[in-house]
Amino acid sequence: CFGAKIAKTATIARTALIEEPWNLIVGERAMVCRSAWLLCCGQVTIGDQAIVGEFSRILTGSHVSGSASYRGISSPITIGKNVWIATGAILVSGGYRELKVGDGAIISAGAVVFRNVKPMAIMIGNPAKFIMEREFTKE
Repeated sequence: CFGAKIAKTATIARTALIEEPWNLIVGERAMVCRSAWLLCCGQVTIGDQAIVGEFSRILTGSHVSGSASYRGISSPITIGKNVWIATGAILVSGGYRELKVGDGAIISAGAVVFRNVKPMAIMIGNPAKFIMEREFTKE
């Protein structure tokens, strides 16, 4: 695993791209789907039973805009438990502050997240906006 901490019950698709895997922590029964890209310049934590959908991007690195050499900068991204990051969504910490997605949140397909997401929030759009709170039904 090249230093990644991946729970035995987690699933990482073989076509997922994980850069700097030593900064990755994946919880129990979590899933990283095919063609997801995790740029782990800063720590990326994926909580238990969270799903990172196909073609999603989790980006912890950026560049200092005031630097003539575009010096790199990074900050962590923490994805809570039972979170669903849908197909093609992008999470960007921007390198200046930690980005947190609260437990139970849903990030819709194609949404772009730059700011913290509250637990159980459903977010859509670019930039992602809160549309409603998620409620679990009895199954």
